[in-house]
Amino acid sequence: MPSKRAMRTKATLVAMAVFGSLCSAAVTASDSRTYDWLTAGTVSGSHVLLIKDDGTRVSDFEFNDRGRGPRIHEIVATDEAGLPLRLEISGHSYMGAPAEETLAVADGIARWKSTL
Repeated sequence: MPSKRAMRTKATLVAMAVFGSLCSAAVTASDSRTYDWLTAGTVSGSHVLLIKDDGTRVSDFEFNDRGRGPRIHEIVATDEAGLPLRLEISGHSYMGAPAEETLAVADGIARWKSTL
């Protein structure tokens, strides 16, 4: 059974994937947006979202909490219905553990790979 820390890290990565996808609704092709991450009212990080002409979303998220914090790079490719075909997440978790997640969908079969 995964540890609580690993489960929290996975939850954070999934939340960022969903957040990145939701934010993309307001962004046009070849457009990018930058969002500030606030901690106690102070900017402590950022989320940069780019949507390429082919619809692929590239997202970079990080924040710093007293020298700790995640740094996540994400690539999401979707089909015409907006469902994920490919998801690549790399970086490190809040406490610095390496994070590598991949999802690939082909011929109706999804394959997930995780270092967590």
